[in-house]
Amino acid sequence: HFVCVGNTYRSRLAEAYLKSKKIPDVTVSSSGIEAKDNICGPICWEAQRLIEVGGLVPHMSPTWTQTTEEILSTA
Repeated sequence: HFVCVGNTYRSRLAEAYLKSKKIPDVTVSSSGIEAKDNICGPICWEAQRLIEVGGLVPHMSPTWTQTTEEILSTA
């Protein structure tokens, strides 16, 4: 599980990249500790561009996720 502040750049990019590796028995997710306060939308344009150029769109989450205790304990 990757965690960053807003879940609109680093953790989403890392999640898409690792998901693209399709490692058996590995579940990948991400969230942000302040995602609910995002002002840049579902994903930052820089991260979206890197995901598109890298062919990672099929592996990205559609929107950000707020970090919760439940998400962390599940991960």
